[in-house]
Amino acid sequence: MIHELFTLLTITLLLLVACSPTPFPPPQTATPTPVGSEETVIHGTVYDEVAGSGHPIGGASVHYEVVQSFFPELQEGKINKTTTAASGAFSLAVIAHDTDNVRILIEATGYQPYEVNFAGVDLFGGKVLEVGLTPN
Repeated sequence: MIHELFTLLTITLLLLVACSPTPFPPPQTATPTPVGSEETVIHGTVYDEVAGSGHPIGGASVHYEVVQSFFPELQEGKINKTTTAASGAFSLAVIAHDTDNVRILIEATGYQPYEVNFAGVDLFGGKVLEVGLTPN
């Protein structure tokens, strides 16, 4: 009789533990990157349009912004700006979805700004820009 009672209590306890909510929250998983997204790099050189490609512009600001996106969360915490080296060269990491509309803006003191737009898919695999800025 005691053995049956002990067995019944053990089974009841096991069932209560098995049916109760877990005491620990489920592990957090990273939000998956939407299919059709890619991180790529835009490389390029900025130079004085009037003086020619042999006259690089160092210190120019190069940045991108996603003008339209179905996945704006892709941009959270991303650095979207860089500065050209003395040689005028730059590299800028970009993450975009293939449906995004991405604007790249290049500015330097004493020059008119340069702006170009791309569909996100057109940036996949990288892009090389040779940009001549026109003096003011």
